[in-house]
Amino acid sequence: MARCDHCGTTIFFGGIRDDDHRFCNAKCRQGFHLASVAQHVPVEILHKQVAEVHQGRCPKCGGRGPVDMHNNYRVWSAFVLTSWSNKPQLCCRSCATRSQAGSALFSALFGWWGFPWGIVLTPIMVGRNIMGICGGPKPMSPSVNLERFIKLNLAAQLIQRDQLHRPPPLQ
Repeated sequence: MARCDHCGTTIFFGGIRDDDHRFCNAKCRQGFHLASVAQHVPVEILHKQVAEVHQGRCPKCGGRGPVDMHNNYRVWSAFVLTSWSNKPQLCCRSCATRSQAGSALFSALFGWWGFPWGIVLTPIMVGRNIMGICGGPKPMSPSVNLERFIKLNLAAQLIQRDQLHRPPPLQ
């Protein structure tokens, strides 16, 4: 059995080959390519962009920074079906607190209705949101998650720029 070169998932059937690499799906192949391009983003450009975003305006409310990556955790359940998610968002502390409080309330109301995972995951997700509200990234300096987010965005811009300047294939 093979493993996905991006996420590490075991591939039982199918998968996608790309040269010497194997991926579980096209999304992982794209993520692997993006991560490999991101390794070549110049450090000085990365740090400049991270500082600009961190000290800039919040993309959600337009308010003053610092802006950073904040996580929102949600769970909902119905009988034997349970769904949970982690939604990272780029915003200021105020927007993050509102969003995390809403997700904690949503999870507390709709998360525990499933057995067994709803009952197990609801307190975990509510607790994670409360920890995000009380803790979260330090406002004095950008988090590693913000740096990773910006690095991947810069890599995506490089890929898009290269595709725009690539000559069309000959027919």
